[in-house]
Amino acid sequence: MHRAGRAISEQSKGPSLLTRFRSRHSWLDHLVRAGERYSETHGTHYAAAITYFSLLALVPLVMVAFASVALVLHSNPDLLAQLKDEIGRALPAGLNQTLNTVVEQAIASATTVGVFGMVFALVAGWGG
Repeated sequence: MHRAGRAISEQSKGPSLLTRFRSRHSWLDHLVRAGERYSETHGTHYAAAITYFSLLALVPLVMVAFASVALVLHSNPDLLAQLKDEIGRALPAGLNQTLNTVVEQAIASATTVGVFGMVFALVAGWGG
């Protein structure tokens, strides 16, 4: 019974604070109606789909770009040595050998990464 009494007393108080602010400020009413419309039309689902397909399209492009840069560095040993030196100066002492190993493995896998990137880009674009 206590709850019923509270519900009746809340109804007699009048409109809520949000309702009063919405009636006074048209921009707030517009914002609340936009949010309601966004929820009613499943805006979050569309946002998730756009994000998913954006990443699906972006990953193959990054793979192809990586492969292109690696192949350019492989064909220009002076530029590769300069890049290794500059990165090696920025790293803490002792990581130069690890850096050289990682860079050499990346360059060795450039063709494979580029081919997979092209295949993924074709598959991702197939439905468009």
